[in-house]
Amino acid sequence: MRDLNLTPRERLGMLMAAFAVTLVLAGVLYMPAGPLKWYRASTQEVESLQRGLLLAQLSRVDEEQRVEAQKWIKNAMQERGVGFNLMTFLSQVVQQKGLVGRAQLQNQSPPRGVENVELVNVSFEGMTLTELLDFLHAVYASGKLIVVYNMNFLGPGPHDRGIDCRLSFLTLKA
Repeated sequence: MRDLNLTPRERLGMLMAAFAVTLVLAGVLYMPAGPLKWYRASTQEVESLQRGLLLAQLSRVDEEQRVEAQKWIKNAMQERGVGFNLMTFLSQVVQQKGLVGRAQLQNQSPPRGVENVELVNVSFEGMTLTELLDFLHAVYASGKLIVVYNMNFLGPGPHDRGIDCRLSFLTLKA
C-alpha cells in the first residue's frame, strides 16, 4: 500500500471519521434488534394494557348495574312484605277486574332445579282483549315483582265468545 504522508492531525481526523462511521453502522444494525424492537414491543404492550383497562372498566360498570338491580329487587321484596302470596294477590286482581266467573287459578310447582319461586297458572275464558290487557297492567303496575313465565294458549273462545287464555305467573318467594 502506498504510504500517505499525513500529518498526525490528519491521521487523527481519519481515525475519528472511521470510528464515527463504525459507530453509525453499529447503531443502524443494532437499532432494529435492540431499542427499536423494545419500543415496538412496549407500544403493543401499552395497547394491550389499554384494552385490558377498558374491559375492566366495562366489567365494573356491569357489576355496578347488577348490584343496583339487586338493590331494586330487595327493596321491592321488602315493600311487598314477607307474607306475600302470589295466588292471593292474583285472586284479588281477578276480583277487582270483575273476572271471577271467567278465571281459574291454580298453584303449580316450579320447574326442576328452580327454588325460591312461586308459580300460579291462570286460565281465562271468554274475556275481551281489553280485559286481558287491564288484568296484565294491574299485575305489572303493582310493582310486586311478578312476571308472566309462560303463555300456554291465547285464542278465540268457543262460539266466538271472547278470548281464552292460559298464563303462568312467577315471582320470587320472600
